[in-house]
Amino acid sequence: MSNSAGRITARPRQKLQAVFLDVDGTLLDGNHPDLSPSTFDALRSLQKRGIKVALNTSWGMTSVLSVPGLAKFPFDGYILAGGGEIYDHKRRLLERQTYIPADLKAIFDQCKAMNIPVFFNNQKPYLTLWTEESKRFARKYHLFPLQIKDWSGEDITMITVIDSDPEKIARILEAAPGVYQVSAGSINQDLYPEGVSKGAGIKKMLEAWHLEGACFVAVGDSKADESMFEQAALRIAMPWAQSSTIGASDFVCEDHGQDTIAYALKGCGLLAALPESCRK
Repeated sequence: MSNSAGRITARPRQKLQAVFLDVDGTLLDGNHPDLSPSTFDALRSLQKRGIKVALNTSWGMTSVLSVPGLAKFPFDGYILAGGGEIYDHKRRLLERQTYIPADLKAIFDQCKAMNIPVFFNNQKPYLTLWTEESKRFARKYHLFPLQIKDWSGEDITMITVIDSDPEKIARILEAAPGVYQVSAGSINQDLYPEGVSKGAGIKKMLEAWHLEGACFVAVGDSKADESMFEQAALRIAMPWAQSSTIGASDFVCEDHGQDTIAYALKGCGLLAALPESCRK
């Protein structure tokens, strides 16, 4: 398979019924912290053709709604917390799968003992510790202002450990056997409960839509998105995606700045024309 930017290597033979999109590094990036007008218009064009559009992200609902463009867009569904939470188009919670309490305690105990920052979501996002790495993480994902808070036993939906030392991560995983790790960046490791993934979240979302087995598109940029690709009819990787994600894709976007998604959807044949809101 050749993954040259802007060239599709496989076209779906069935009618596409849904598009699932990651947020960090896909709909938003370091230079564009909100949904661009061209992306908004391109996704609305898909919906007008009867194609459902849903988020599939490690974010929680509070974080999603803090971004004006994401809050305004009428998504058909939300797969949040890396697949741990499923919401319908009215943002009603349909299903939630969380961590085993003993695993939560083990993760936070281990991280505290090793001075490793933990980013976690409850009703809002929190961070346990400021370090140079956690500051870099917060800047990259536009998380300022971010409250520093120790975990105090509450149920949470998503954990990101901010450390790149494989030996330390291995110690955490050994102490919490009910979770697994996905590298979401150079310094951030997402820890998911067993059975939770973005791909499993898509299956649940399709069931909620009564579209089991539907042909769908997945768009992402990191290893955390590759479980979306497993059953996708069309797999789209961003220009800056991790190498394994590019290798698993059918189409690699060309970099058109804030218009990248619109150009990619047109390049894949999902849009007949670029939105007028694309920057010329």
